[in-house]
Amino acid sequence: MRKNLAYFHVNYAAIVTLTLAAALAAHPGSLAALLALLAAWCLLYALRTFSDREVLGGLVAASAFVVFLTSVGSLIFSALALGAAVVCAHGACRVP
Repeated sequence: MRKNLAYFHVNYAAIVTLTLAAALAAHPGSLAALLALLAAWCLLYALRTFSDREVLGGLVAASAFVVFLTSVGSLIFSALALGAAVVCAHGACRVP
């Protein structure tokens, strides 16, 4: 598997990325939540109305809430697990 990982690392990254993108496209509510979180990060760091410590603390708390206390985290982790399973299956079956 190490030789296959070294040879196919770009393909494996693409497979995991496409799996995650397909899962997010199938659940637009989760995608909207992640986009709102991204917008909050960008907006609060661009405005600079609060101190960096306050902004970071609030955004880390909001990120933890969105990822761990909603279905977004479950969706992301299951999509990454599915992508990793596909990558491991290919890496284990293909003989270099």
